[in-house]
Amino acid sequence: MRIQITARHFEIGQDVRERAEELMDRVQRFDPGLSSAEVVFTEEGRQFRAEGILHIDGKDHVVAHADADDLMAALDRMYDRLSKILRRKRGAEKNHQASPRRDRIVEAT
Repeated sequence: MRIQITARHFEIGQDVRERAEELMDRVQRFDPGLSSAEVVFTEEGRQFRAEGILHIDGKDHVVAHADADDLMAALDRMYDRLSKILRRKRGAEKNHQASPRRDRIVEAT
């Protein structure tokens, strides 16, 4: 999986970059079709925003963002939102086909 980390209008430290890579690797367990991930950090006044964009093969991309006073807090909140969205999507992809009729027939004895 390709991971791209970008900071707009400021520099991020190596610890934040490593944490972002670790969290994006963790997100991959929710959907094996994940092809790439982008994390964009933005400074808005005294707040930081972390935005995560996941590209999944054959599906729409997933976007989540979070604001906080600290870069790590914004990153953790963004990860929580991404994982929640992916868990919800995985639960919605159930197979709603009825089982074959012969499996539903109960034998009378």
